[in-house]
Amino acid sequence: MLTETDPFFLQRGTLHDELERRKVSRSPLPHSSLVTMFHAISLAVRELHSSSPPLAHRDIKPHNVLLSRDMTPLLMDFGSCTPARVSVRNMREAQYLQDTAAERASMCYRPPELFQVSSSCDIDERTDIWSLGCLLYAMMCGHSPYDPVYERGDSVALAVQAGKIEFEEHGYSEDLVQLVTEMTNVDINFRINIETVIERVKSLL
Repeated sequence: MLTETDPFFLQRGTLHDELERRKVSRSPLPHSSLVTMFHAISLAVRELHSSSPPLAHRDIKPHNVLLSRDMTPLLMDFGSCTPARVSVRNMREAQYLQDTAAERASMCYRPPELFQVSSSCDIDERTDIWSLGCLLYAMMCGHSPYDPVYERGDSVALAVQAGKIEFEEHGYSEDLVQLVTEMTNVDINFRINIETVIERVKSLL
């Protein structure tokens, strides 16, 4: 069992825990803290995407980010990690990828191309960018953009594939809103990559 003196003990629990605490106390993350934390999370994702061959986490969400006492984030839970680049050429391959995503990737952070996999498509590491964009939204608003859809009992799959993200009132910069928008482009081919994400975030630090 880990103790508070253990270097691997993460005192603040997960990012999800932190966001829930802040929701109750009505104290959103300060802009500078949010950007610093998101930059660190993005660097961790870049390590996966720049590996040989590139890897995708496939289940990025606040529950899978641990926080130390000083709010340093640590990306965890690599059970869904897989080679990022997949060429799908028939219905059997498409169904396998779709079923695997349904089993391993949390619905409210799952990208549209994994809800309805085409029988002829190329999937790459930008699946993670969608999830990372939803995570950034959660850091700003306290929950995934699709949590309200799920709680209403409406179809998350249809909402995700429609691709329209509505922002609640928040106190963050329009640059962050624009970044979320670019990260959650429904078409994976027009979604920005992790290097562009990090470049944009660095400009906000």
